[in-house]
Amino acid sequence: MENLEIRIAPERVLFRRSLMIITESETRKYRIPYKEIVYTYIRIWDDKEEQYLTPEIADITRKMEGEWIFHDRENRKWTILTHRLEERAGLLFNELCVHAPYVMAGGQDWFDSWEEQDMEEVGKMVELMRKCGFV
Repeated sequence: MENLEIRIAPERVLFRRSLMIITESETRKYRIPYKEIVYTYIRIWDDKEEQYLTPEIADITRKMEGEWIFHDRENRKWTILTHRLEERAGLLFNELCVHAPYVMAGGQDWFDSWEEQDMEEVGKMVELMRKCGFV
């Protein structure tokens, strides 16, 4: 598995039936099928703690600002910087969860996304959820 981080500040994110289209510029678009995504969360800056926090799924609102992050099956970490978008990180997170309800969502303390074995386990869990009739 790769262990790569992709950081982009797109102009637009479109959610379609089976994939999302992330447009960074006129010449750079990413088409990412939902079936390739295994984990998503948002990261917000906390001024009091002076650090980033990763809220659990129950704490995320559509209006939360921050960075939207997802990992694909190849363990590429996609960090979406939302300052160029009308949508906030919480809304993007929510939309992905609606279109791909089988992905692991929200902050998780039980695994490390940089550990290959942990991400393989997440991939197996997501595949099992997809087979259970979510898609």
